[in-house]
Amino acid sequence: MGLFIAFIPTIPAQMLLSAVCAIWLRVNLPIAIAAWWMTNPFTAVWIYFMEYRLGRALLGNLPSVFAINDLENIGAIRRLFSHANYVWTGGLIVGAVAALIGYIVMQLAWQLLSRS
Repeated sequence: MGLFIAFIPTIPAQMLLSAVCAIWLRVNLPIAIAAWWMTNPFTAVWIYFMEYRLGRALLGNLPSVFAINDLENIGAIRRLFSHANYVWTGGLIVGAVAALIGYIVMQLAWQLLSRS
């Protein structure tokens, strides 16, 4: 769960989201909070860029769901929001895959450690 949140573009609120979701879903709180450290100020730019590329490859040149038609004179904000759907699409996919891999690895590790 923490890995999923780490890879979706919610960087200012990741710890809070991880904690709330961990309590709500009754998963391990310290591990959920620690997992979001996958994205930190040093890695977030590269991770979000990779997710943007993935989202762009999957969606092609679809019109943005975040298009701001009323603010045509504000070019930078419009460009930022027009690319948000690519980052969110890539982030949801990468987050889901990372969470699944993390879950499988933790289950295998738990089984191996419990046999000892």
